Amino acid sequence: MPNFKIHQITNYRILICIIISLFLWFQWNNLVLIFIIGFIIGTKWITPDLDIDSKPSNHRIWWLYKKVSIHRGRTHNLVYGFIFPLIYLSFFILIIVGLVVILTSYFMHDKEIITRFIEKFIELFKLYYIHFGSFISGICVANGIHIIQDRLN
Repeated sequence: MPNFKIHQITNYRILICIIISLFLWFQWNNLVLIFIIGFIIGTKWITPDLDIDSKPSNHRIWWLYKKVSIHRGRTHNLVYGFIFPLIYLSFFILIIVGLVVILTSYFMHDKEIITRFIEKFIELFKLYYIHFGSFISGICVANGIHIIQDRLN
């Protein structure tokens, strides 16, 4: 099984080929850049190896994830493995944003701020869902390459 550094080197070599291919097919646009950012984040921080003691999993936010996840379990599934770390991370982001919105509502004595926040979030998602999909695709491809490397060795 390759170590974290070998996974990174392989992913970045493949990323260069992906960048050239995307540039030839789609020119240079925001979606390509967002895909590349997602790919880099998927290579460095949201990897299938978050459930073991590895460089990306040493951040405090992943301690519970390491406790409940089994190595080479759900996260090493080629089809849906990348979803579990994203759901876990989204849970923490939702808690933090939710607390900020609720506290803002309380201190500003504005009970409708929560409703307006949710409406604006939905509106932004409708406008940028393609960008969000491009970002998630980058993470998915990086994780897929990682899993394929593990299976080949």
